[in-house]
Amino acid sequence: MALVQIFLVLVVLSSEVGALSWSNCDGSTPINVKEISLSPQPIPLAEGANIKFSGKFKLDGTTGTQYKLRLSLWKKAWFTWFPIPCPKCQQDVKCSEIAVFLRGATCPLPSKEYVVEEQSFHLSNLPGFITALVPEGDYCVKAELLDSGSNKPVACVEAYPQITKTKPSGEL
Repeated sequence: MALVQIFLVLVVLSSEVGALSWSNCDGSTPINVKEISLSPQPIPLAEGANIKFSGKFKLDGTTGTQYKLRLSLWKKAWFTWFPIPCPKCQQDVKCSEIAVFLRGATCPLPSKEYVVEEQSFHLSNLPGFITALVPEGDYCVKAELLDSGSNKPVACVEAYPQITKTKPSGEL
């Protein structure tokens, strides 16, 4: 379950649909996001919401099999960005956990372009305290994937998602 949440965060960070803008932080990393589809926009933080995502990334070089995912978060208030404390924003991730989303992939991942087929993430059991604590609005999220052994960057994406607490119309 933790991997699905981590992957969802990466996908959300990488989306360019609707009002969400994103970019690769460093074009020299082995993994660069090429395409992401995310719906609905803005991202609904509401119990029962269904978020669908898919995408494409290109791997050039080698990346190992053990990673650290490091997230940095900011919330926009008025005209400036404020950092959000995030005590669990560094997680260990195995290549095999990422390969689950890539049809036929083996670890270590060879150099090529990868397609993440459409996945659906249903927010059925979203704890109420999360929706109470996370205000609607504009956010900045930076996700860095580092090789655990060398601590070298493998991928880096920075995005500016918008969060709403309203469930999209048409969803049950």
